[in-house]
Amino acid sequence: MLQDELSNAGGIFQEGMMYLEHMSQDGKLITGQNPWSTWAVAEAMISEMGYNLKNRVVTDEELAVDVLTIYKKYGKEKAKHKIKEYIIDEGQAFKRLLVAKHSIVAAMNGEIGSFVDLVGLVAYAKKCESR
Repeated sequence: MLQDELSNAGGIFQEGMMYLEHMSQDGKLITGQNPWSTWAVAEAMISEMGYNLKNRVVTDEELAVDVLTIYKKYGKEKAKHKIKEYIIDEGQAFKRLLVAKHSIVAAMNGEIGSFVDLVGLVAYAKKCESR
């Protein structure tokens, strides 16, 4: 496995949250843990090459990943606050389906509390969208 090979060669593995954005940089070496890290890795590479980032619209999936990260780090209430901020305060689209998929992964991993919390966040996002 690549992680084992890098560790054996003296590299330090920095594990991020499963299925969420995680980008690491050591000098000019920039890596991402999974597909949700694509934007962060691309932006870090552009900056490292000395270019300024262009303004872009953040995708509804990126917003969902942000909410999931906040949920994992700080809990359900902070994630609900972020959902409200995105949907009601800023009028941004939000990818509820991605949060729902994470609830299924939580259930498959036996994390019933997380499953219930994430389904609750999906319901809350739908309620915010209907306002």
